[in-house]
Amino acid sequence: MDLRDDADVRSSAARIVKRLEKARAPSEGFVVQEFVKGGKETILGMTRDKVFGPLLAFGLGGIYVEVLKDVSFGLAPITDADALRMIQATRTYPLLQGIRGEKPSDVNALVDALQRLSVLVTELEEIQEVDLNPVAVLENGKGYRVLDARIVL
Repeated sequence: MDLRDDADVRSSAARIVKRLEKARAPSEGFVVQEFVKGGKETILGMTRDKVFGPLLAFGLGGIYVEVLKDVSFGLAPITDADALRMIQATRTYPLLQGIRGEKPSDVNALVDALQRLSVLVTELEEIQEVDLNPVAVLENGKGYRVLDARIVL
């Protein structure tokens, strides 16, 4: 984690390969991902209803969704206005706007993320569930990063 350059990545990969070889554990390679610092955790999801089709979900992550159950829903396909309404419908939306000196989060990027999810699940009916959790939304203008994803076919 927190590798600074190509040399760090190659060195760490070589150490892992040696450990795997020593343990006689097979390896098919590595997945390297950007180390994300900061941002606010959000959740984007979808479940496919037998009557209504893809039902999208949005909420702030962590305790906000677990304890407060602060989640909004929308039926796919959605427009940018629908996506923005979903985000603004949460009680925790003011946290994304920036409070107590915090910089505002990139709400426009979240709108884009919800629309992309909507297109994906509308076009691929074999997708039954999607759980993108957490999705780190960075400060305004810097986008978002999906940190973990689960898709059920």
